[in-house]
Amino acid sequence: MSLLRERRVANLTAAQLIAEASGRGGRSTAGQVVTPTTSMQLMAVWRCQHLLADIVAGLPLHQFRERPDGSHERVPKSDFVARPSNYVDDHEWRYQLMLSALGVGNSYGYITEFDPGFRFAAKAEVLAPGDVSVWRRGSLDSPRYRVNGKEVDPARIMHMRAFGPTPGSVLGLAPLEYMRQTVGLGLAVKNYGATWYEFGGHPTGLLTNDNEIDATDAEIAKERFRDATSNDHLAVIGKGWKYDALQVTPEAALFLAGTNATAVDICGYYGVPAEMLGYAVTGPGVTYANREQRALDLLVWTVQWWVGRVERLISLQTPTPDFVKINVDAILRSDLMTRYKSYDIGVRGGWLKRKEPRQLEDLDPLPSEEGEMTLWPPGATAPPDPDDRPPATTGGAK
Repeated sequence: MSLLRERRVANLTAAQLIAEASGRGGRSTAGQVVTPTTSMQLMAVWRCQHLLADIVAGLPLHQFRERPDGSHERVPKSDFVARPSNYVDDHEWRYQLMLSALGVGNSYGYITEFDPGFRFAAKAEVLAPGDVSVWRRGSLDSPRYRVNGKEVDPARIMHMRAFGPTPGSVLGLAPLEYMRQTVGLGLAVKNYGATWYEFGGHPTGLLTNDNEIDATDAEIAKERFRDATSNDHLAVIGKGWKYDALQVTPEAALFLAGTNATAVDICGYYGVPAEMLGYAVTGPGVTYANREQRALDLLVWTVQWWVGRVERLISLQTPTPDFVKINVDAILRSDLMTRYKSYDIGVRGGWLKRKEPRQLEDLDPLPSEEGEMTLWPPGATAPPDPDDRPPATTGGAK
């Protein structure tokens, strides 16, 4: 092993070496080791991953049953959908799935309990991706899995792939692998900036002399100048000496330009609008008229694809004809007036019952008969005249 390699290995933790050797991390050309853990030191990586994981984990998830006519009805959640793990709740379980996929491109759940028919999962624990390895004997063979070096039954593995997979592969594309150079550059800038201040990365002043001086004289002059200015910060300089103060702009000292550029690139990899996280984008950008439009843009271009992956993974463990759906409407939190107008249109159009807006607003329910009614006439866009309203026969307008 070369001296350079020995020094590099000595500076890496065991976890970093394992990550680098397994392909779940590596060293960038900027000299930084990029792993799921070290990448979290960059605010852009942290915020993108946690934003998407929090959104998908926090959205309401419901179970439905498909009827013979193709319609579906909402049914109580099965035990696996409601409580998939023995150690974390259903929100945290989905968060673990997302965080693993956002880092290394794959999430693995190990089924610890099956239903009585031994066909579907009753409990499953999300594995640390570094504990799992996947391989195939040939491109047409089924994938095989090892957990902590021990081969396990593939029927016990729930595998969610992100960004892919590519043709001929069963693994999802690893975001951090493809953005390794970008993240490595961000880490290098961050570490260089910290070293700049820790060790005094630049001189605050320059003391020069017209005559040639050796290293000893230079050190003596520097010490005497420092002693002379330690109390009153003023110095009297003799013949031949000149002092120049050196300054650096706050923007340059904090390396803001490099940090912002790296953050914008990272947001691009994750499909999160950089403006949403407070990063400046040069050139043409998207101007949002309101918060709802910004949330809708994130939902349409990024979140819905993650929602689909999680829905498919859980639905595969739900007996047919049941399936699960994540309610993405919760992300579109509009203002009070917009919500009320949309409720009014829905009720008058006949596709929302009178009780449903009250449920969404956490209001007390109407009497059962009134709650099942819709306003008349269907499709109305304005409140009808009182003279045209049919007489109420069940305690409320029909």
